[in-house]
Amino acid sequence: MRRKNRQQFQTDRQRKTGRFLRSFTAFVVSVLLFAAFSLFYMLRSYDYDLSAILERESTTAETTDPDTPAPAEGNASFLLCCSTVDGEAERLYFAALVSCEVASRDVSVCVLSPQSKAGANSLEARYRSGGAVALREALQAQYQLQLDRYLAVNYSGFKSVIQLLGGVEVTVPERVDYRSAELTLLLLPGRQILRGDMLQKYMQYLSAQGEQGFAGQAELLRAMLTQYLTTAKLEQAETLFTQLINVVESDVTILDFTAAQKPLAFLAYEKEPMKITIYDSVQQWNHPK
Repeated sequence: MRRKNRQQFQTDRQRKTGRFLRSFTAFVVSVLLFAAFSLFYMLRSYDYDLSAILERESTTAETTDPDTPAPAEGNASFLLCCSTVDGEAERLYFAALVSCEVASRDVSVCVLSPQSKAGANSLEARYRSGGAVALREALQAQYQLQLDRYLAVNYSGFKSVIQLLGGVEVTVPERVDYRSAELTLLLLPGRQILRGDMLQKYMQYLSAQGEQGFAGQAELLRAMLTQYLTTAKLEQAETLFTQLINVVESDVTILDFTAAQKPLAFLAYEKEPMKITIYDSVQQWNHPK
């Protein structure tokens, strides 16, 4: 008899519990339905388009570029030099400082006059006495800066570099009809592609035009960086590096090149181009605002 009463008691409790759960569930569902209906009515009253949200989210997902390179960090600074032989002496006609902040894609450029001073001697005199190594040491001492690597090229090396990388599209602002003992150059004004010997001559011509010429060299360097540092060029980067390193004087090593692959890919991404800023002085270049 006890066992029978106990079974009856559990059944009654389960029934009460079931009724409570059903009532509570119905209450919750009613609240949710009321909330959903209220929200829908409110959005309708404000002319809110739910499809616009879904469409925007879908578009965002679809427009994500799978070729976007992974973010990269780091910074580096370089000394770039070009020289030619004037009689028996080597003449420096181009010297520039280039630095890069990879994460922000900021590239800074400063073109130097070969006749400007580094200590008691001109940059050209320093270059003649010890090449790019001596020039880098003089600039670091004079301006209290750090130049990580250097790259120097002579007349024939410059033409080889341009032949490997291709011509550079530039805008010549005015007609050039220049003749001297060392160079003859004729250019028409306008947008054009300069290759090999012609580009080298134009760079050399600009070095004889004072401050305006140095500004022109800086713009030419900007064009070279923009047109040479591209995704298409990076696809053949290993071959190009092997060929280029044999025609220039540089302390850039194969280890440097290997380590630079990710930063270079990040910089070369055309949809988010580099910002190249030209500075008039070493002090501004070394301490950009």
